[in-house]
Amino acid sequence: METRLKTNEEGWKRVDKEINDLGAAYSTIAGKVDSSEKLLKAMSTKHDNYMLEMNDKYESIVAMLAKMSMSKDKHVEGSMSKDKQVEGPHLGSAEGSVLGGRFGGETRPGRNGNDARMNHKLPKIDFPQFGGENPRE
Repeated sequence: METRLKTNEEGWKRVDKEINDLGAAYSTIAGKVDSSEKLLKAMSTKHDNYMLEMNDKYESIVAMLAKMSMSKDKHVEGSMSKDKQVEGPHLGSAEGSVLGGRFGGETRPGRNGNDARMNHKLPKIDFPQFGGENPRE
């Protein structure tokens, strides 16, 4: 019976030691899990803050573009109003001024009701280097 008691005591000691080892392992794992959770929460918070910051930036950019678009629309609308429009046969549009004035992209009727480009005839030019072809009219 004494040997049985010794065997049981040794068994209980082994079980206690295993339980203590498991408790220590659990504490280590739990500590790592807690630190991992804290790290994950910190990263999540940092990511959320970054996303909010980016959304604020994009919202401000979109708002700025909307203001610019509205300003441009108001400018175009204001420049096309009849009380601000100036008429004349040789006033070129924006294209006309780039392309050389009165021969540019002007298509509004002139004083006579004709196209402003059609009121002006090109001068006659002789091209002797092409074998005496007829001059352009």
